[in-house]
Amino acid sequence: MFAGFALFFLAMSGQQAHEVRVLFANDAWYLENPDPERAFIGEVRGTPLLRYRDLRPRHFYLVTADGSWDIFTAGHDKVIKEFEGARVRIVGKTLQRELEGIERRELWPGTLQILNDR
Repeated sequence: MFAGFALFFLAMSGQQAHEVRVLFANDAWYLENPDPERAFIGEVRGTPLLRYRDLRPRHFYLVTADGSWDIFTAGHDKVIKEFEGARVRIVGKTLQRELEGIERRELWPGTLQILNDR
C-alpha cells in the first residue's frame, strides 16, 4: 500500500518513479556504522580523477541545494556513471572531515534512485 501511495505521489509531483539501486545498503561495514542514514536530492556530476593524500579517487559528486558531496564509489564507478547528469535521491551516510586544511564532505550511498530523466 505504501509503495502505491509513493508512486501516486511521484506521479502527482511530476517526477517519474524509477527503480531504486542498492549500492552499499546491505554491506556489513555500512550497516555497522552507527551514523544515521539521510536522504539527499541533487544532481550527480562527474569530475576528472582526483586523488587526495589518502589516495582514494573521487570520480563523482552530488550537487545539492546546500552544497556538494563527494560520492564514495568503491568499485561502483560504472553504476554511478549511469546516473551522471541526472537528478537523483541518494539515501546514505556521511563523513565530514578536514584533510590538509580542506573540508571534505563524503557521501556513502546506500541506495540511489533517479527522480527524472536526463
